[in-house]
Amino acid sequence: MGEINSTLKLHYDTKKEARIVKNSIEPDDESYVEIELKRTTLICKVKGEPMQLLHTLDDLLMCVDVAEKTLKI
Repeated sequence: MGEINSTLKLHYDTKKEARIVKNSIEPDDESYVEIELKRTTLICKVKGEPMQLLHTLDDLLMCVDVAEKTLKI
């Protein structure tokens, strides 16, 4: 099966919050995930084989969850 793409948009109240999350989740290897900041929205473009994409999205969302929890401390 071929490579597929997915886009995840995460909206925040402030640009500062969005930047903090972006810096926290930015991957070391950008071959699967590309993250862009537009105002208060993070746009995460993910690509890969179907199961790889699923695992990458799962990992990304877990990292987002941890980053968002640090905003509340």
